[in-house]
Amino acid sequence: MAGKFLFSFLMVFSSLVNAQWYRQEVPPGIDYLTAVHFIDATTGWVTGNNGAILKTTNGGRSWERLTGTSDTTYSSIFFTDTRNGFVTGYPRNGYGVVRRTSDSGATWRNVRQGIMFPMNDVVFTTRDTGWVIGGPVSRLSMGDRQNN
Repeated sequence: MAGKFLFSFLMVFSSLVNAQWYRQEVPPGIDYLTAVHFIDATTGWVTGNNGAILKTTNGGRSWERLTGTSDTTYSSIFFTDTRNGFVTGYPRNGYGVVRRTSDSGATWRNVRQGIMFPMNDVVFTTRDTGWVIGGPVSRLSMGDRQNN
């Protein structure tokens, strides 16, 4: 029994040690990426700064930019199936935003915007049930917002 366990452990460890990593290029204008979510081995999305939401349908070999540029940094992305997904983030003004798509990311609509603090992460258990977390915001930054 111990021999079978050791053999299985060595096989798994060996495959992890020999994993292959490949550098992926992203479209111009994206300085950094912030989150990734795959729903299967081939279909996934990533988010980043300047309003970036990218999609792959070939396991990450190539990426298509789904959104134009904006002042929003998206911090998290989550899809419940191939069509329905959510992103969280914050524009440069620091207020939070939650957006939803029902067409695989081709279009996004605001679910919530103008939230008093940045939205950091989103997770859903069904298409309509999920959680979003955000903040904190210091009193100094809130005072700065009220004076602008």
